[in-house]
Amino acid sequence: MSNTLESRYYLEVDEIPLRNYRKAMTEQKFAYCRRNWQDGTEAEDLQAWQKVYDNYLECFGVGEKQEEYYDLQLQCIDLCLEYAESGDRFILNEYNQLISEMNKLMNVEDKGDLDDAITFVIRYTGTMIDEKQISAKTFFKLFNSCVEEQKVRNGKGHNKEE
Repeated sequence: MSNTLESRYYLEVDEIPLRNYRKAMTEQKFAYCRRNWQDGTEAEDLQAWQKVYDNYLECFGVGEKQEEYYDLQLQCIDLCLEYAESGDRFILNEYNQLISEMNKLMNVEDKGDLDDAITFVIRYTGTMIDEKQISAKTFFKLFNSCVEEQKVRNGKGHNKEE
């Protein structure tokens, strides 16, 4: 067996078990990306996690809340550049308003975490989730499917029959 990163680590969201993904995500223990617990270094652990998370973002994107936060950050950067060029102190007022919006956005109570998502899927489907057997990608697809189906049932989603 070769000793490459690809052979020693989970590098994609469709191969890492949900349990390992959850531990890496919530506890910041990136050694959970290792296929064999004894085979790897902390630097490689971080590198592998970055690949897994980049792959997650490729597959599922970022949430609306995070996109809005990024947009506000870009607006702040634009205002900083504008202030540096013009010296107009009124720009600082607008900048401070954006910072306040960003703080409010980050202080809004989160809608739930991965444990809540697992519980939701178990309750919604009536079946247990084996976190060691299901890949993170398969779980997130299942979760998104359950959420969309629930929206349709509650009349808030895209109903394909209309």
